[in-house]
Amino acid sequence: MKAFIVLDDIHTLKLLENLIGVGHDCLGAGSREIVTTRDKHVLIGRGIDEILQVKEMNFQNSIRLFSLNAFNKIVPNEGYEEISNNVVSYAKGDSLALKVMGSFLRTKSKIEWDNAINKLKKISNTEIQKVLGLSYDELDDIEKNIFLDIAKNFKGCRINIRIRNLLDKTLVTITSYNYIQMHDLIQEMGRQVGHEESIKNHGQCNRLWNARKICDVLTNNNGTSALESICLDMDQITCINLSFKAFTKMPNLRLLAFEGHNRDVKGMNFAHLPRGLHVLPNNLRSFGWSAYPLNSLPSNFSPWNLVELRLPYSNMEKLWNIVYNLPSLERIDLGESERLIECPNFSNAPNLKDIIPRNCKNMSHVDPSIFNLLRLKGLQLF
Repeated sequence: MKAFIVLDDIHTLKLLENLIGVGHDCLGAGSREIVTTRDKHVLIGRGIDEILQVKEMNFQNSIRLFSLNAFNKIVPNEGYEEISNNVVSYAKGDSLALKVMGSFLRTKSKIEWDNAINKLKKISNTEIQKVLGLSYDELDDIEKNIFLDIAKNFKGCRINIRIRNLLDKTLVTITSYNYIQMHDLIQEMGRQVGHEESIKNHGQCNRLWNARKICDVLTNNNGTSALESICLDMDQITCINLSFKAFTKMPNLRLLAFEGHNRDVKGMNFAHLPRGLHVLPNNLRSFGWSAYPLNSLPSNFSPWNLVELRLPYSNMEKLWNIVYNLPSLERIDLGESERLIECPNFSNAPNLKDIIPRNCKNMSHVDPSIFNLLRLKGLQLF
């Protein structure tokens, strides 16, 4: 028999095969299957002919869907146009969010809408996150950690980690310029998961992104061994005076980023170290610090695990004086570091792919070891 079958939210290949059989000959000639899933592997395993990723709804369709759930018609009620537009802008084309928020506000009066809109994110996220969290729950422990790192710290950064399964489950996307992106609602879900995990861990946070909390930890030396990542958005602060021993209690810190996206950091030091820096954690995988204020890294820092080093606009004069073993290092960015006098020896960095000493005006020497880097793909000098 010729059949047209639509299956929604199929999360495993086994379930798909139980429903419509194995192979393409189990249905009559001319049959068509449409399958929706959160995991691309389900479609690949089935041999689906064409895979389409659902895109965010445009504003016109978003307002129609929201209005259907809030007002039972395709346009907002008179007097509700502006506030409806605000809700739709928050949802950013996510159909689930539009339905949940529309249903939540449907029975509310105009006065109640004005009061509820300020609480809408917290109230609506409970149901939204239950659905979004299903894809997260299917990740293994390593992938969960990567997802939480992106949600809390690295949305909008260049990709430098293995995230294939996150892409297949559409938890993240990659732009044409190789930057990681994530829907705001998925990011909120990730941050909520991280918050709940810190509560379970006796209140000890393992990821910090709140600027006020980070300033408290780093100025008062209140770090703990539970901390794994710190991401300080320097757009949110004027300056910060760091303790000499700011990182001594954080041996398990993997990710450290002091970066700003909206402010010109050239020639400006937002982080001050009047007594220098005693130590950096040797467990660091990713280390980024725009306008790094010191002229060198701590002498006792052993970057064995470092994958990415980003020190643009820094006061660095010389990166290091000895030849470190850098088996994991893939990318190093020293762009616009005008005091840098030499590009260091990379003899023991066999996996280095990108070197960016862009516009380092005083750099007069490039170590010849750079010509022996067999995996080098990018070198930006100007």
